Amino acid sequence: MHFATLSVSFYPIYSLIRNFMAEVVIYTKSYCPFSAQCREMLKSKNVAFDEKVIDQDKELEAEMLAKSGDRSDTPQVFVNSRHIGSFDDLKALDAMGKLDELLLN
Repeated sequence: MHFATLSVSFYPIYSLIRNFMAEVVIYTKSYCPFSAQCREMLKSKNVAFDEKVIDQDKELEAEMLAKSGDRSDTPQVFVNSRHIGSFDDLKALDAMGKLDELLLN
């Protein structure tokens, strides 16, 4: 069910749930298949995320490099400001059963 279709009585519950969700930021490239797969995985888990597309933005790319320890592959994933790594790292956390716990703050 999409949030916009919820009745007003569910808004406080949704707000409470959102308080327990992690803040997720992903740095992506629009043409990167791994970035697309990462977006789809997060969407499938109903995770809200802030996507920073670095295609033509050297400042955002420099920000990603600084935060990720000079990792230039995309996507680079951060959960609650903690660097998780690439999509492979995110998939590995999911396979170990640790991703959902991390996403719940």
